[in-house]
Amino acid sequence: MKIFLLVLCLWGCCLAQGIWMPLTSFASGGFKNSPAKVGAPSVFMSCEFLRGMEALGCGAGGEFLIQSKRIYFYSIYEQMDSLYRQVYSELDFSYGWKTLVLGGAYGYSMEWSPGLAKWSRHRYKGGVSLVFENAYVEAFMEGWMSDFEKTWEGALGAGVYLGNLGLAYGQWDGSGFFLGNRIAWKFLTVETSYQFPDFGVGFRVVFSLGKWEPSGSYGFSSGKWSWFGIGGVRKI
Repeated sequence: MKIFLLVLCLWGCCLAQGIWMPLTSFASGGFKNSPAKVGAPSVFMSCEFLRGMEALGCGAGGEFLIQSKRIYFYSIYEQMDSLYRQVYSELDFSYGWKTLVLGGAYGYSMEWSPGLAKWSRHRYKGGVSLVFENAYVEAFMEGWMSDFEKTWEGALGAGVYLGNLGLAYGQWDGSGFFLGNRIAWKFLTVETSYQFPDFGVGFRVVFSLGKWEPSGSYGFSSGKWSWFGIGGVRKI
């Protein structure tokens, strides 16, 4: 699963074992991150392929603003060989007041092994962020709930704008560090992400074509897996 978390950090806002999310105004958001975010209205889609595990993930979603309120949703489909299938959907809500942003989310996962078994899980998230002009800090908790699983975990993150050097951000989830950097020019954005201690590197290139932002990515982790993906964002 670490490889997917690196994927998420790389895209600046991503999610679940596959689908990329649109760039928000600070750091990464989506499947492994706080729902307490500042919004960037858009719709988006993405597909990725994880080599070495023969996993494919595709999905789509949207993000909308109503004054100081943000609504964010997405759904993904993932498969791994002929052994595993998953459909996951999540709805996020956040509210901002001055520098404070509060958010919560609910996700529902349907999973099955073809011809063998099927099951479902519920996911809950809550987070808080402090967003300043050139920096942010955030913290969040998330939990999975089902008949066979009740787990909770959290993470801390921070980011800072470095002028011409772009946005640098990081996250610690108790088991590893994720560091990233995003540099944007007029028509091109380049993002890199690094994972420790299970080392991984990811690269993403985004082209800015008016309201459209097509993108491509590639990465690897500890020589075991590599992935590549394509995606697109349509600003609203």
